[in-house]
Amino acid sequence: MTHIKPLRADLPYPSLDGLTKDLYTARVLSLAYATQESELGAIMQYTYHSFVFSLFDEDCQKLVQSIVITEMMHLDMIGEALAKMGINPIFSHQPPLKNNFFTTETVAYVTDREKMLRANLEGELNAIASYKKIVSLISNPIIIDLVNRIIMDEEVHVLQLQRALSTKSCCNE
Repeated sequence: MTHIKPLRADLPYPSLDGLTKDLYTARVLSLAYATQESELGAIMQYTYHSFVFSLFDEDCQKLVQSIVITEMMHLDMIGEALAKMGINPIFSHQPPLKNNFFTTETVAYVTDREKMLRANLEGELNAIASYKKIVSLISNPIIIDLVNRIIMDEEVHVLQLQRALSTKSCCNE
């Protein structure tokens, strides 16, 4: 397998230095962490689609792999932020509560090229809407900067997925 680069906006991520205990913001941000429509959910869906694309479309496989790398970076930053704000970042819908653990039941287990790309596009659009809602509910400037930066990556993903659907090519170069 060749080296796959993350598909992301060409801007640095904000520093999480200076984050302190902020349970309200952490609880709101946790919606993007390990719920069914979260970074973890996106990672599971893109990973599954990568396996399926490996059978018939190497370009689409590379595209979803480049996106999943970015989604893993997002999950890492959100998990670190949750920990710094005082929440144990376990994979549940309401960390640190040890119930309602993450499940892959909402992964789009489809195997058709167009259906996979459309499911991923829908997921990216939903993520952007969720992130915008998160920003509207919080006042922590560090987390607002982080979420707005993540939105930029999700917008890059939307554009590339739309291009793949309209041109029938997943080549992201």
